[in-house]
Amino acid sequence: MRIQSIFSFRIRNRYRFYYVTAFMLTVQMFSFHSEAAIQATKRVALMIGANNGGPGRVRLQYAGSDALQFSHALEELGGLEIKDRTILRDPDSLQVANALTELSQRAKLARSTYQRVEAVVYYSGHADEEGLLIKGKCFSFRDFRKAVDDVPAAVRIAVVDACASGSLTRLKGGTALPAFLADQSSHSEGYAILTSSSANEAAQESDRIGASFFSHYLNAGLRGAADNSQDGRVTLHEAYQYAYNETLARTEGTEAGPQHPSYDMRISGSGEVVMTDISKAESSLEFLENSFGRYFIRDSEGRLVAEIQKPKGKPLVIGLQSGKYSIRWQGSGGRSGSQSEKLSERSIVLEKGKSLQLDDSHWKKIEGEVATLRGDTKTEFENPWPSGDTGWQFSGLMNRTQEPWVGNQLSLLYNESKDDMVGTQVAFGINDANGRLKGAQIGGLNLAESELQGFQASYFLNMSKGPLHGFQGSSMFNFALDDVHGGQAAVFVNIINGSVHGGQGAGFFNVIKGDLRGGQGAAFFNVLHGDLVGGQGAGFFNITTGNTKGGLGAGFFNITADSVTGGLGAGFFNYTAGNIKGGEGAGFFNVIQGNLDGGMGAGFFNATTGNVKGAQVAGFTNLSLGNLKGFQGSAFLNIADTVRGNQFGIINIARSYQQGAPLGLFNFVGDGVWQAELLRDESEYVHLNLLTGTPLVFSRLGVGFRPSPFATNPGFNEQKAMSIDYGFGLHFNAKPVFYETELSGSDLFALESHRSEKNGKKEWYEPEELYRARVTVGYPIFSVLSLVGGFGYTLMINSDRKSDPLSGNNWLQQSESDALLQHWPSFHLGIRLGKPWPSKKS
Repeated sequence: MRIQSIFSFRIRNRYRFYYVTAFMLTVQMFSFHSEAAIQATKRVALMIGANNGGPGRVRLQYAGSDALQFSHALEELGGLEIKDRTILRDPDSLQVANALTELSQRAKLARSTYQRVEAVVYYSGHADEEGLLIKGKCFSFRDFRKAVDDVPAAVRIAVVDACASGSLTRLKGGTALPAFLADQSSHSEGYAILTSSSANEAAQESDRIGASFFSHYLNAGLRGAADNSQDGRVTLHEAYQYAYNETLARTEGTEAGPQHPSYDMRISGSGEVVMTDISKAESSLEFLENSFGRYFIRDSEGRLVAEIQKPKGKPLVIGLQSGKYSIRWQGSGGRSGSQSEKLSERSIVLEKGKSLQLDDSHWKKIEGEVATLRGDTKTEFENPWPSGDTGWQFSGLMNRTQEPWVGNQLSLLYNESKDDMVGTQVAFGINDANGRLKGAQIGGLNLAESELQGFQASYFLNMSKGPLHGFQGSSMFNFALDDVHGGQAAVFVNIINGSVHGGQGAGFFNVIKGDLRGGQGAAFFNVLHGDLVGGQGAGFFNITTGNTKGGLGAGFFNITADSVTGGLGAGFFNYTAGNIKGGEGAGFFNVIQGNLDGGMGAGFFNATTGNVKGAQVAGFTNLSLGNLKGFQGSAFLNIADTVRGNQFGIINIARSYQQGAPLGLFNFVGDGVWQAELLRDESEYVHLNLLTGTPLVFSRLGVGFRPSPFATNPGFNEQKAMSIDYGFGLHFNAKPVFYETELSGSDLFALESHRSEKNGKKEWYEPEELYRARVTVGYPIFSVLSLVGGFGYTLMINSDRKSDPLSGNNWLQQSESDALLQHWPSFHLGIRLGKPWPSKKS
């Protein structure tokens, strides 16, 4: 198990956002193979966060977020694309095994396009000396290591953050090896296994940092803290060495005792594996050469992004997302060597595409530990709200307060409070609260510079720069630059630069740059740069870049850049870059770049790159590049890999059928039936048919011809004719013979016209329909040649009673008001040529 430290502050999960326009995502969806073809290296990854170790194990808090943060570091700086990684949260052992198999398939597919493939597997959760503990079941280290070894990649990297994980490195006698070479090379090959603890130690997680110690410092190292060579790149060895030193240093004083990470590396070739490239960061933070001490970097939500021990004497660059951060410094002296400061903090803003140099300006000295409250905890102020008698300020032009104020301001043009205020500001022009405001702002333009508890109502613009606990309503725009617990409603636009517990409603569009627990509704579009627990509804489109638990509905399209638990509905298309557990419905098409556990329905086509457990229904085509366990139904084409279920369409294609059968005119099964048949029957037709299907169920499709020389029975129409043949049957092996039962049909067409007795004009015979039920017995003469024959019963429908039938028998005849029905016993005899009939699978 892993042990939580005594610190009690917790951090919420949040996805980093990679914003691209809907057009670019749509184009990428169809062209990512061509884009990949020009690149040299492809990195594929599997991230597993398992908080639940089973009965008797303390449920972990941060395994899932550890996996996310590791993935974010590789996505932002390590060249990992979202579509090439899978994240599992609290999976079972079967899901882990399937995901490892899927990783191998993904790597194998990438090898056909890329010169080099690297695979990364990360696990954070419970373990013991035998293996990974996932929901009470043990996934042995031996099986885990074999699965990683089987991935067809030039380099395979496994990171295991769990108790006793060092047992994994000992399976093949792993020991600490020399460092890799100093520069990257595409010729290095092999594997590396990094573990967070030795074989007999507990791995620990901390509420203070909101993560496990090892993963926390490994991620900080990947962002640049481990760049010991100062070449702007972090190698695998540098990242491990940094995580080892920091983990050991920070756990020496914990109750569980020091934690010693370990590793087993077998990398050969002309160079080392570079994990991250700091130059690829969206923005960066530069630490000066003479600065030193421990730095804590938190994002706008208060999450600890990185904790860095900065040595004096050399610069350091950390790659981060753009945005607002707070930095706290802790050390025995000043950042420049003086002894006057021991704890200080400051705020910074990182701009996209720029690097910020962290100098000695703007630091504020603080005393002791200042609590930072995060998650769902209600914000409390360090100082109480101002109190006193209620006051009023009236002015035709401007009101201003310099001290904390309890009361109300009413003016025509401008209201301003320089400090905290409890009350209401009302102005036709501008309301400006520089301090915290508990109350309301009503005016043309409302500005809350700090925290707001209450609401803003304007006819033009509301802006809240600090946390908002309440509501913004405007006839034009609402902006919130921090977290919101409440909602926004605007005729035109709502934008929130933090996370939201509540909702947004806009006449044009809504944007949230954090997580959302609630809903978004807009006439045009909604964009969410984080996780969604709730729903989105838009007249045109919805985009989310994190996990979705809920539903999306749009008039045109929905795009989700990660996994979905819920449903998507769109007038044109849905695109999901991760797994989906639920359903998708679209007027034109659905695409899932992951697994489906549920259903898909589209007017034209459905496509998944992973496995399908459920159903795909489309007007034209269904495609599953993975296994199908369920049903595919379309008007034309169905394609799947291995099938346990059914396919229903004109053409069905599968590599293998484990269970069930395809139902269509053409059924192409890789390990199934492929035979051609030449048949003569009592209807005076010679038939050439193709039989396809599974070992049990097959379909028949072909043509038949009735040349006049075969018409030997007097009284029958001797005109040349042809037939279109179709049918379904069951095949049974009973060595040395086989037998079949079948229902089939034929549509008969004349190839010559005839002279009508009524008007003497040339006319065509009306088409006829022939239906048969028959039994066939076959004997294989050679492995690819069989003799077949049998008997049955035939029913024929001739819609033109006054014309001679194109086929038939006068033995039995029954007349109807508008058709001629004939039925008679039938026989058939022929040969089959093709692949031997496979044995039926269990």
